[in-house]
Amino acid sequence: MKCFICFNKISYQIAMRVREKNDLIILRNRRMISQNDDFLNVYIYGFKIKILLIIFSFLGMEIILPHWKESKFLTWIHKFSRRISYLEDGLDTYRTKPKNINLDELRLGVKYYYFNLNIPPEPWVNKLKKFPVLYHKENLVNSDRNWLKMIAEYDCIFIESPGINLNEYKDLNAVIISHPNKLKREVCDFDRVASNAIHDLEACVSYAQTTVIVGCSFTALLLKTVYALDNLIIHASEQDQKNIPIFKKFFREKK
Repeated sequence: MKCFICFNKISYQIAMRVREKNDLIILRNRRMISQNDDFLNVYIYGFKIKILLIIFSFLGMEIILPHWKESKFLTWIHKFSRRISYLEDGLDTYRTKPKNINLDELRLGVKYYYFNLNIPPEPWVNKLKKFPVLYHKENLVNSDRNWLKMIAEYDCIFIESPGINLNEYKDLNAVIISHPNKLKREVCDFDRVASNAIHDLEACVSYAQTTVIVGCSFTALLLKTVYALDNLIIHASEQDQKNIPIFKKFFREKK
């Protein structure tokens, strides 16, 4: 039995694809759960779960972390658990210097679950036992079809992410799909859609047949590599392009 700890939809989707019957999935919050998912053995991170994780640590149960850098508790779990593996939850797989993972604390040779996008991971990942997970497109659920009708009426769709200056596009007839983190949202006059309102954001946007503008994000990577979107404009700062080499090939630098 394994325990996946998921901080966002990326890690959650990977866990849902590779989990076995008795495996546990721990979520940061319920907004990550879609209406089509199997709720068996899916729990919300909290005090009782922390106690459970401590017990699992001493029993030698495999605990799979996306990262631990910002949490004193998960730092403790990472340090003292007998069996640790890692789980992709963003662009760190393709960063020369990971943003959320401290390489000095990395447990060499342990498993690393990540989406296979046919892009070679950066060299630091080679220190781990790679478990690539196939990313496959899904059919739109009914609720996403309703959102698609709405966002397709705009001339442009913004996916709020680092690198975009919304003020430069203030005259567009556009809608913005909000960043999941409230602290990373810009003040603007565009109509907004909550990102967690859409079950499969990338699939929904790919059907819209309108211009899509996105910054430095895993969503940008999916729209470019998996969905091969032609009407896609990607912004990335010079610093991001330096630390994420794949940006140099796929992304247009934000001037």
